[in-house]
Amino acid sequence: MLHIERMPTPTAMLRGFVLSSCLALVACGAEPSSSGATPIGSTRASAPEAQSAASATPPASGGAAHGAPNSVSTVEPALSNAPLEPFQAELLGIAFDAASAQPAQPHLKSRSLAQEKVVATCLELKQTQSASVLADKIDNWRRGSAYADLALHCLESGDRGPHIQRFLDLALAEAEAPESEIGQSWRRDRIKAKIAQAKLVLGETELAAMYSQGLEPAEAGRVAAFESGLMPEERFEGLLSVLDHGVQAGNFDVTLYALETVKQLYRRFYADAERRELLEQKLESYWKKAPFALRIDALLAFAETSLDHGDTERGRATLNRTLETAAQAVWRAADYAPVMSRAAKNFHRLGDSSSAARCLSDAFEKYESEREQIWNFERATVLRPLAEGQAAVGDRSGALATYRRAIEEGAENPNARPRAEDLAATCCSMARAAVEPDAELFARIREIRTGLVDPW
Repeated sequence: MLHIERMPTPTAMLRGFVLSSCLALVACGAEPSSSGATPIGSTRASAPEAQSAASATPPASGGAAHGAPNSVSTVEPALSNAPLEPFQAELLGIAFDAASAQPAQPHLKSRSLAQEKVVATCLELKQTQSASVLADKIDNWRRGSAYADLALHCLESGDRGPHIQRFLDLALAEAEAPESEIGQSWRRDRIKAKIAQAKLVLGETELAAMYSQGLEPAEAGRVAAFESGLMPEERFEGLLSVLDHGVQAGNFDVTLYALETVKQLYRRFYADAERRELLEQKLESYWKKAPFALRIDALLAFAETSLDHGDTERGRATLNRTLETAAQAVWRAADYAPVMSRAAKNFHRLGDSSSAARCLSDAFEKYESEREQIWNFERATVLRPLAEGQAAVGDRSGALATYRRAIEEGAENPNARPRAEDLAATCCSMARAAVEPDAELFARIREIRTGLVDPW
């Protein structure tokens, strides 16, 4: 019988591994090793907004106090936007405008989440300057989360400019907001986890450890999984030992962390056949305690890694196994669509247009069969990934038709809040997929935006 009380707690185990696996390894018995659409896509700064003395950049030590400005006085000169088609810029502008149309009271949470998703899309499209401007307009803790994402995005793009520390200081200021402002502790942890990741990329491991201290297991796991892509090679076996013990404890957060870490390690050590085989075995072991959807996600991630390394034979085999595994479960259309879309994109990479088309066809068929049982505010959620899949496999006309349908499905709810969320999400999706609305659809999009009024 497993005596869990003698094992390190998941939280302690994860904290111990972040930045130095020593504590975790010791705990496991191992020896330590040593209004109006916001303009997007333009490189010209928007007009400065009023700003208090609190706008001064906090000290680089990261000791900023809460009270960071919610408007930047200037756009960072080092930031820029990658080339973007005008229609994509307009879609992103409409998306943020629709998200921002929601009144702060009582919809601040949903408004800020929708705004943050637009910022994330800007970063995905390398619109760093625009993301900086938009992040500043978020009115709750998600502003800090967006600032941290900006810093990490810049770092992972090879940028080491002084604006990175400024973003991290602004993020920390939000994380250190009074309890009455930030609310639940996981929000503070989410921001600090992202700051810790940035510090890891910078090589500032002691600061990363400091920001990771006391994080709840889910966020500590997020940092630890991220670190696994940066850790010294000699810590590979020690990390797997930590994962083995954590998964045996049956804690969901640790199991999730273990799967994420295995995916990271698989990408990093793919060329090492022995380690690759070992990680495939670990995946089989760890996912026995994981929800079914996480198994599918892991299989898809392994298939994508194989294709990234030009290993088409292994990639195809893993994709086929993904479909076989997925067929064992009963899916909701909202969960099935993104899985099949992702599979279709990868079959397309293999040049297997027949399998790609079958994946999308199966997902569309499920949607049609379940449509009447799907809430109207969830229907576009099903259609968006399918449209993205169609665009990825080269069916641009089909993608446009699906987006047109998503726009209409998202406009059915009598309340403006879900309509605003759907409009913002669909515009972001079209921008990501680079699917240009025709004149009729653009006019309809603008009409729906204009109609976002009471009741919310």
